[in-house]
Amino acid sequence: MNHPLLKLCIFLVASISIFGCSEKEIVASEPDVRPVKTMVIEDQEFVGERNFPAVLDSVQSAQISFRVAGKLDKIFVKEGDMVEEGQILAQLDPTDFKVTLDYRQATYDRTRADFNRGSELIEDGYISRAQYDKMKADFASAKSQLQQARNELDYTQLKASFSGVIGRRYVQNFEEVQAKQEVFSLNDVTHLEVQINIPEGLVKLATDGQSIYQVFATFEASGDKKFPLTVKEVAKKADVQTQTFAITFLMPQPDELTLLPGMTSNVLVQTVTESDDDVVYLLPINAVKGALDLSPMVFIVDPETNKLKEQPVKVADMFGDRIKVLEGLSLGDRVVIAGIAFMRDGQEVTLLPYVEQADSSTAP
Repeated sequence: MNHPLLKLCIFLVASISIFGCSEKEIVASEPDVRPVKTMVIEDQEFVGERNFPAVLDSVQSAQISFRVAGKLDKIFVKEGDMVEEGQILAQLDPTDFKVTLDYRQATYDRTRADFNRGSELIEDGYISRAQYDKMKADFASAKSQLQQARNELDYTQLKASFSGVIGRRYVQNFEEVQAKQEVFSLNDVTHLEVQINIPEGLVKLATDGQSIYQVFATFEASGDKKFPLTVKEVAKKADVQTQTFAITFLMPQPDELTLLPGMTSNVLVQTVTESDDDVVYLLPINAVKGALDLSPMVFIVDPETNKLKEQPVKVADMFGDRIKVLEGLSLGDRVVIAGIAFMRDGQEVTLLPYVEQADSSTAP
């Protein structure tokens, strides 16, 4: 056999093998990183937390309109502007209103002069009582119409009835607008309403005398900062379809953020025990699984490496869709709460935001 040809074949086979092995090695070296949903243990008295989506609303809102009809002449604000009580928002063309005011001012001046003269003439008997009464009535009518003309001229300026933010503008400049036609939507945002719907289990937990709520609002723009909420209203009847209860909270407008009606929020409801017993943590059932020896364990995310670590725990009874953990957890632990059946010790992960939808689960 031709030795040069044999050498060429061996070289080609070796080259293909080398390139094939190299490609396989590159694929095998790709890291197995899995996104995970987690929750953090933050409070020694904390026994569970639930997250609910919410939408902000203003505590006070109004549709602002002119009290007289006319042609829109000036608009001084735009949507999203913060305004103070009494601030001028828009103005109608005042020309016709000024003409009317001048006419009624003249009528007022004439009837006042006639009435003053009539007061002197009736004392001397130069006019009858009926003539005097007519002068008096004309003067009173002219005075009333003059005040009305002044008011209507003032009404050509649309002013904010309270401090707030312009939510919507419904008209364009130079339009003919009618009296009571909506021009602006004004919202008071010094305080905001935050409403969520909670399951029956949390309502029972809040009224059993053993636990209370700590409720916070969080926003993507504020990072990890939490804003405490206070209860405004609690529905006494569950929604027919979802069997959840509506709770409305109040929060002041924070200095570091500008929050407006319609924005979304994440409401964190923490259940806090007031007993002196050992600390108990309430985790979703999906956060706990059996190890090889069937003992319960959870996965904790190492904050420095973002890798999973198996953590043995001691559990107690079920609590609705949650399970009580008595031992094995510490403050600050970030626990994986979903999909742990497909994870392994030492696996690298990335964190997903955790927002829980309101459900109809109940607590015993």
